[in-house]
Amino acid sequence: MMRELFVFVRSVVVITVVAFLAVVALATPALASGFALSHFGTICFQSFCAPSGVLEHNVIGRDRTITYQWAEVETVGPICNWKIDFVFRDDGGREYFRSPGDMSNTCANVAYRKYAPQSGGKQWQYGRTCAEVFTNGEFLTRACVDVVRPRDE
Repeated sequence: MMRELFVFVRSVVVITVVAFLAVVALATPALASGFALSHFGTICFQSFCAPSGVLEHNVIGRDRTITYQWAEVETVGPICNWKIDFVFRDDGGREYFRSPGDMSNTCANVAYRKYAPQSGGKQWQYGRTCAEVFTNGEFLTRACVDVVRPRDE
């Protein structure tokens, strides 16, 4: 059990570092594409502590057109009765669209949802798109990607 926990924690740390470096290296503010992470919970092994879960949110698109996005939650212990919503907010932070996910009445260590608004993508307002995770009816965490104005506008 302890070995599996150590391997999982090490994997979370490696994935987080690689994803962070990829986001920093590839970030392009004029595109709707982006990647965000949100860590939650804490698990400790001896004197080393790490997040007990991570939410990954990936958005693919160009300018304000989002063609596809997905979110995945990975946890040490299972989350139960979970759902993932995609939420769109304008520049002022006001929610103007929510795509509610289906409630999964199961327990899982990995939860996943994808969303393709329509064939060819859909144009959204400038602001942000977020993946929000709920478990047992309670908000758990969110990860957001900014959809910003190109620099030449």
